[in-house]
Formats: sequence, C-alpha cells, structure tokens
Amino acid sequence: FAGWKFAEQGKRTLIFITQANWVEGYGNMALELVERGYLPSLLQDCEVIERAVEVGKEWLGDDHCAVKCLQIGVAIHHGGLPNPFLRELEVLLSQGAIKVTVASPTLSQGLNLNAAVMLVPILHRAGRLITGEEFANVAGRVGRAFVDVEGLVVHVMHQGGEWRLGE
Repeated sequence: FAGWKFAEQGKRTLIFITQANWVEGYGNMALELVERGYLPSLLQDCEVIERAVEVGKEWLGDDHCAVKCLQIGVAIHHGGLPNPFLRELEVLLSQGAIKVTVASPTLSQGLNLNAAVMLVPILHRAGRLITGEEFANVAGRVGRAFVDVEGLVVHVMHQGGEWRLGE
C-alpha cells in the first residue's frame, strides 16, 4: 500500500527484497490486491509496456507473475528471470515508465536505478541480518543527485514489536 501512496505522489518506489525467491510473492500479493479492488492499477499507458510484455510472454508464459505485474504497472526483477525480459524491464525503469519496482539485490545493487523512495520490509537473508554495507549500498539508490531532491528509506514493520525494532 505504501508503494501505491508514493506512486500517487509521482515518486518512483523501490521495494527491496533481500532474497530473490521472495520477490514474486510480493508481486503475487500486489496482483491479488489489484484484482480484489483494494489497489488501482498503476499502469497509465499500455503501449509503453507492450514490448516488455511480449518478451515476457515469450520467455515466461502469459500467466507468470512478472508478466502480470507489468500489466498493472509494477516491475518484478530478480536474477532468476530471463535476461531478454530483464533488459526490457531495465529500459522501462530507465525511462521512468514504471513507478513501483519489487527487486532483489540483483537490481538494487547492480544497476544505476534511481528511486525517490525505498521500502525495506525485511532485513534478513537466509536467517541472517544483512550487513550495514549492503544496506547502505542499496539505500544509495534513493534520492540520486540531479534526479530527486531527497530520498526516503523506510523499514516497513507490520509485526514483531521489540525484536524487530532492535534489529
């Protein structure tokens, strides 16, 4: 929901997921929330994503989470997706055509992606806290010079109380 609120304000939002195998779970949840009417589609121009959707369907099939998410204006990016599809996504991201991106460290550390907001729902990978260096590197994607005036990094906490606050 927070990603959508920031998108409404015209801010590109990166949802950083520490493990690639969790990225599509967030995408599936976004699809369900849009399908049920809790969130609107973020896609404003279907023509912009046509090529990426075409490539995605060719490599992944019509029903793959990454293809369906693209059709609601959300980019799903992790290293397990085919390179031709990832290249198409990266073009869309560099053009600013997508407002919300759910990504593993592959995108958030590797590309020159910029976003105004980064949401971090999880600080662990494989049961271990990610390092401060990794967090700082990912946080550096937010509020880039000559792109945004400022950047906002938010650790999203739904539950866990004191333990999560301590982490």
